[in-house]
Amino acid sequence: MTENKKKVLCLHGGRQTAEIFENQLAKIQTDLKDISEFHYIDAPFLLEKLQEDDDVCTRSWCSPEGDYTEADKAVEAAIKAIGPVQVLLGFSQGGAVACRYLARQALGEIEEGCRVRGMILAGTPDPRTFLKDDLLQRYQSAVGEGDFLGEVPSLHLVGKKDAVVPPEESIGLAKATGQNGELIEHEHAHSFPQQQFVRRALRNFLSFLDADPVQTEEDQAQREADLEMMSMMYDEAASCAQDGTVPLPLVDEGTLDSVGDPSIRRIVSHLRMRLHVPKHYPRVFPTVSVGAVGEEVHRTGVEKWKAALLAEADRYLSEECVVGDSVLLPLYLALTQWTQEHLPALLTALEDDGAPVEEEEERKQSAWDLEDEAARAENIAAATVDAERRLCAAQTETVDTEEVGGGGGKSNRTLVVGLIGKPSAGKSTFFNAITDPQSEADAARVAAFPFTTIEPNVGTGFGPVRCACGLLQRSQEGITTSFPACDAQYGHVYHRDGPHRRHPVIVKDVAGLVQGAYEGKGKGNQFLNDLCDADVLVHVVDGAAATEADGTACTPGEGSALKDIDWVRAEVHSWIYDNLRSKWFSITRQPIKLRSMFTGYRSSPTFVDRVLQMVGVNLDPVQLSKTIRQWGPVELHTLVAVYVRLRFPMVVALNKADIPSAFTPVYEQLRRQYPTERFVPMSARTECALLSLRQRGVVRYQSGDKEYHLQPAEERARLQQSWSKEEEKDCAAKVKQVEQFFETHVLPTTGVQEVLAEALRLCPVTFVYPVTQLPVIPSLLRCLSLRKGCTAEELFNVMSHQKWIDGKYVRCEAVSLSEERVGAVVNLRKVDTLQGPLC
Repeated sequence: MTENKKKVLCLHGGRQTAEIFENQLAKIQTDLKDISEFHYIDAPFLLEKLQEDDDVCTRSWCSPEGDYTEADKAVEAAIKAIGPVQVLLGFSQGGAVACRYLARQALGEIEEGCRVRGMILAGTPDPRTFLKDDLLQRYQSAVGEGDFLGEVPSLHLVGKKDAVVPPEESIGLAKATGQNGELIEHEHAHSFPQQQFVRRALRNFLSFLDADPVQTEEDQAQREADLEMMSMMYDEAASCAQDGTVPLPLVDEGTLDSVGDPSIRRIVSHLRMRLHVPKHYPRVFPTVSVGAVGEEVHRTGVEKWKAALLAEADRYLSEECVVGDSVLLPLYLALTQWTQEHLPALLTALEDDGAPVEEEEERKQSAWDLEDEAARAENIAAATVDAERRLCAAQTETVDTEEVGGGGGKSNRTLVVGLIGKPSAGKSTFFNAITDPQSEADAARVAAFPFTTIEPNVGTGFGPVRCACGLLQRSQEGITTSFPACDAQYGHVYHRDGPHRRHPVIVKDVAGLVQGAYEGKGKGNQFLNDLCDADVLVHVVDGAAATEADGTACTPGEGSALKDIDWVRAEVHSWIYDNLRSKWFSITRQPIKLRSMFTGYRSSPTFVDRVLQMVGVNLDPVQLSKTIRQWGPVELHTLVAVYVRLRFPMVVALNKADIPSAFTPVYEQLRRQYPTERFVPMSARTECALLSLRQRGVVRYQSGDKEYHLQPAEERARLQQSWSKEEEKDCAAKVKQVEQFFETHVLPTTGVQEVLAEALRLCPVTFVYPVTQLPVIPSLLRCLSLRKGCTAEELFNVMSHQKWIDGKYVRCEAVSLSEERVGAVVNLRKVDTLQGPLC
């Protein structure tokens, strides 16, 4: 192996860009930086934006007529510019372009210094099935029936759930490369996977690219001999020669006969150890996995036992084996011996998590197993309605002062607003409208495929909080009310309900959501886990119904807006429900565990108790056990629905109000269909246009204002002198767009600040304004956002930490800013909980 780093030229897929692809491969690039250099280029053809809200145009390697000639030129030019490139890496359409380059190389059309020595393909269609051009015909005539792509080594990554390029097609391409191709299958869809086993395969491929041919032949012979030996010794391993995966029984039949419980014996008999033998074995050790024939067993105790077995495999290989030796049989025998010694721990885990045969058979007929997809959808819908009813009833009762959101953590906190929504609903545009990036390089990169945002974007912005100065002006309690708007630290913003101050927030725009995210589709679980960071969610919906559920464009008014409201909540609901459901039979044995099952969502046991009480559960341990054991899917769905509503307060931002012909009827229909939802209409696109024009000096505008002021024509003409033609054209289009929006009078403002104001109103925090004296309040400079349920002593500690006060706590005087008690002076002891906003 050479010490030099391999240069890898990466070709993105269709409807992507080099930047998007680089973000996707960030983990792989970092992991392999010691042996490789990754380079990226853009495809030559610019595609039309699928949505007006898209900030970036994506690209294609072929012309509208299906011609790849320019792509061939672009790749060759890039290789000449970069220097000797050893490997082409292509995803989807980019993989087909890489195949074309190899075909041209085989035909002698590539200069000697530009020839590549390896190829990595992911989710790649077979170019022989759709590239019906002269190049392919000439290449196939030249190579005849030989291995496709000649003697160049190739690594093929194929997603078993790929719905864009059928896995069979990619597998066919891999097999067509003969002995020079290596196939790696993964459990995901049309993507470039980042898992450790994929990164290890990429490392091996790059490391052995310059291997000695004689040594490689010896390795191959040794590999084939060891695989043949295993297939002769064990019947189940007979199929291993094809892909190098050796399935072997975990426990022999004699040991199985000693397991008394038939249900546990059946589970153990289905477990299999799999040895994955890489192409360069024995110079690369095999890897080990444990799975089941048929349905997998997902139980905590069993998973821990499997992890211990895999750790033993790693230990044995690293401490007792030598690279280059035959290790398949010794490894298997060592692991079967370990299994024999640790079988009691596995059986105990199955007994703890499992159920007797009679109970298992009865359970199969229970309501849990009768809940199919249709019943599940009905249960979620009914639970959502029930949750709304319970929450409405709770609002008329005395609500506990304990935190009613998730969170916890520090007393003083910067609020986090999480943005969710399907691709192309305008979520990233809304993100930019809040964070007001100062340059295009800082803006969130928006593309319609495969997801609008590749990784979570985190930015800072300001949201409107109802300011104390406006509330105090209405007070009749002797507080000075003649002063104008206060000296708020970050200024004020217009709002129809009076003065609102700009309050700092963290804005988290997470990766695009698709239906089935809770099952792991798209970026599902990553998306859902990111939600736990948020204090409040803003669900950005295409209010003009101009996109389908997957984000593809359609005629305004004909899209999926009415359905979008339901399925986003259903994704979060299903995520939590399935996590609880998978552990339910363990919970029924120890119902007290239920209180701790929500800690992963940043919820304290106290908060969970509040939720349980709202669904009618008595927290007495005996009563709790009795109740939980009688529950079925309906009751669990109700618990989850109430929890989701309280833990994830949500505002629905109806975007695209700048398309009034479609927006207005959709808005009215949504309000009728979902009377309890908090809908706030907006046009994020118009807000971004105004911010861009303000940055260029074309308009005077403050976020949230009801109007803007266009600079005089003479001033605009002076500014345009330094602009390019494209900038001038872009500016004119944005001015026209802004003018048209305000002429329609659909909204008095763009609505962006109204969305944020509603979101911050729902945050589970108490706003406190520290002042130096009462009753005269000349300034209300600062505003703290404190955890709900915070005490006066905790407020004192926060202010001491900020060096605003020193000494010891003596007493605390405050002025209430609550609607019903505004202006009332209250004295607080250390242990008193802060009630509502205070000065």
